[in-house]
Amino acid sequence: MEPNLQSLHETFCKLTDADPQLLKYQACERSWYDFVEMGFTRQHLEMVIAQIKWSNRQYSYKRNFRFRNIIGDLQRFADDLMESERRTKRKATPKESALGDFRGFIPARPGSDAVALKELLKRTTV
Repeated sequence: MEPNLQSLHETFCKLTDADPQLLKYQACERSWYDFVEMGFTRQHLEMVIAQIKWSNRQYSYKRNFRFRNIIGDLQRFADDLMESERRTKRKATPKESALGDFRGFIPARPGSDAVALKELLKRTTV
């Protein structure tokens, strides 16, 4: 047994309240190996489980924490991870959003106003 895989399994059991006596590590070892081979980490596991817990509180449809549903299907895990990263991404303030709209249009030199205006017109008419 690889210690890293064993600790991932223990983390999963702790976060999902799974009974380690019922969910044996040996039965899940191959799935944990594939999980690590795909480049996922303990932080990813924690993020996805937090995302599932959050969505269970938000919506009437409840996802369960079965091992095969979370770790057994790595494509679904990757989708859940992307959703978690999207949800936790810091949203721009209105000021940052407005300034971001003008990024690239503000002239670098005082004499280049006409060039910047032409570029702005080209981009908005397309």
